[in-house]
Amino acid sequence: QDVLDVEPNHVEALAGLAGVYERLGEREWAVTTWIKLALLHEQRGQLDAAKQAYLKAIALDPKYVEPLANLAMLFARQGDKQQAMAYWQRAAEMSQPSDPWLAQAEEQLQKMGIPLTGRPSRRSLIQHEMQDDQQTMNEFRAVTESWYRQ
Repeated sequence: QDVLDVEPNHVEALAGLAGVYERLGEREWAVTTWIKLALLHEQRGQLDAAKQAYLKAIALDPKYVEPLANLAMLFARQGDKQQAMAYWQRAAEMSQPSDPWLAQAEEQLQKMGIPLTGRPSRRSLIQHEMQDDQQTMNEFRAVTESWYRQ
């Protein structure tokens, strides 16, 4: 931690800290540290190291959507459509309806020609809510306009 206080992007210190968090049972801290390390590797063009760090985060918390989505994007950039699709599907499955990653996963899967099944897409839910809100506003205007006419 002292090294990271001086040099926040020190790869070895981040990896060491993630390992310490794992050994201490601080899973959430370990996951976020592995993700930070993976993002740093990506920035430096060290894509294999980034994949390994994302995989460590996923192994610690398979339901955490961010590393799944980040790994999907990494595979997509490398042209590995199969792996990208597999991680986008996992990200979509693990996402809650309010999760912003869900819309991204659904959009990417649709671009890959994967039909969405099981539940309505986040985008369609939002559109439905907006239509309901518009209908409520129209009803409210109709009522208030009738008051003014009286």
